[in-house]
Amino acid sequence: MTEQLSKLQKRRALQEKFSASLPSRLEDIETGWNSVNEDMSRLSLDHLFYRQIHSLAGSSGSFGYHRLGFCARELESQIVAFIDKPNELANLEHTLQAGIEQLLILADEGADEEFTQDEQIAKKYGNQLTTGSLKRIYVLEDDVEFSDELKLHLELFGYQAHIFQNHLDFIQTHQSEPANALLIDVVSEEGPLHGVEVASEIRKYDGDVSILFTTSRDDWQARLSALRTGSDAYLTKPIDYTLLIEKLEQLLGDQSEEPYRVVLIDDDPLLAEHYESLLNAAGIHAVALTGTDNLLQVLAEMKPDIMVMDLYLTDCTGIEAAQIIRQQPIYQSMPIIFLSTETTLLTQLNALRQGGDDFLEKPISDEHLIEMTRIYGHRFRSLRHQMTRDNMTGLLNHINFKVALQHEVLMAQRRSAPLVIAMIDIDHFKQVNDNYGHLIGDRVIKTVAWLMKQRLRHTDVIARYGGEEFAVILPEASVDEGKALLQSLLEQFSSINFTAENKNFTVTLSAGLVGCPPYNELDTIISAADSALYEAKKAGRNRVVSVSSNNG
Repeated sequence: MTEQLSKLQKRRALQEKFSASLPSRLEDIETGWNSVNEDMSRLSLDHLFYRQIHSLAGSSGSFGYHRLGFCARELESQIVAFIDKPNELANLEHTLQAGIEQLLILADEGADEEFTQDEQIAKKYGNQLTTGSLKRIYVLEDDVEFSDELKLHLELFGYQAHIFQNHLDFIQTHQSEPANALLIDVVSEEGPLHGVEVASEIRKYDGDVSILFTTSRDDWQARLSALRTGSDAYLTKPIDYTLLIEKLEQLLGDQSEEPYRVVLIDDDPLLAEHYESLLNAAGIHAVALTGTDNLLQVLAEMKPDIMVMDLYLTDCTGIEAAQIIRQQPIYQSMPIIFLSTETTLLTQLNALRQGGDDFLEKPISDEHLIEMTRIYGHRFRSLRHQMTRDNMTGLLNHINFKVALQHEVLMAQRRSAPLVIAMIDIDHFKQVNDNYGHLIGDRVIKTVAWLMKQRLRHTDVIARYGGEEFAVILPEASVDEGKALLQSLLEQFSSINFTAENKNFTVTLSAGLVGCPPYNELDTIISAADSALYEAKKAGRNRVVSVSSNNG
């Protein structure tokens, strides 16, 4: 929260910077007016004088100068109304002169409001930030051996597990530093339903935390008592750890999801900086540009969820920029929101027709911009997830893995950075299905996916390539680094206990990997990684083989 508030406090500094810039901005408007006033026929929407008023109209309200912004918008509207009526331009002269004088008065009076809502914004959005921290689980369990095994499995999947034997410490710790979920044994030395009593006590002050019971009791009374506390799951010992992880994933979701990514374009540097600072303070990764010179490079590197840009830019129009962006298939579904002082309905509709998804009018309130960004970011990610992901695992599907691979190879070549591609396969998977059934087989597949999502980096690309085969892209990793990372993953997976028909069993993985360079073509990369995977299988499975080590 402190860091969040600090980011928001930058807005006060930006307001002071805007106030300091007003004299020179108004002087430029006066100079432009004197130039136009010599020959009113020279006035056009592209004239510097108009552009300066347009910029002032769009930015003033964002820095607390609402009356100044309103006056500038009125002047802008007057110019737009007369611009196509050259015979009436003389009637505009007095209006513009009076309007400019009013601008000077309003600027001299200062801002209408100070930025005083920083703390409220920080409180509202601070809890929604995704920091990538581990999900915290508190466990109340007096069986030390079981606790150790439970902690091991939880931490394998990226959970931060804390074990308690004393229920008072358990309750007090959750009160002072709340957990994401609680695992409670129904039975303890203090009574056959003591865990249920502890859960009931916690529910008096926390009705939202997820509570899962673990117990050796499988009778109706115990289950009913647990249910009445508002429990989320009731798991009997011996615990099926993959079932436990599946339930936790359902309850807690992917809390390590990255912040929404936004690219902003506004030719007013102060306003661009204000939007960037505001969104970053609300937990949204925003990058602001004042022109389109390096826009395509920023898009390629950042892969934004949404774009926000002014309709009028220095080197082109927002519509032209949107059309260029839409020419690239990867950006065809990315939301583009226009943010402008333009109030003409036909112009707004044309902007939407030419590639935009929404049109917001300046000035826009801070909360409105934040909420619209979050709404469109969530909608885009949800749609992209449905279109590109495997239903069972949530990983990229086969086709979109190839799209991602092509993109990552190009990025690696542009940066002269290494890249590793790996193919991973579940060993003897047919035997798992034959011996334990397809439902258990599906659980094994999902467990591989969960483990990879937890153990690989956020920058890594993970896909279900087909059946029991997975594919991974490791940007900026050498072959040796990739091999060490995957070897660790294989060791962790082989330590997971699966349960079926009251029997425990383990499963192993094999992996083959290749580096880029020397392989740089899509088909040859995949073929080389497949060959390395075949060598890993041939050498005995449960190992990682790289192309460079195929011969030993």
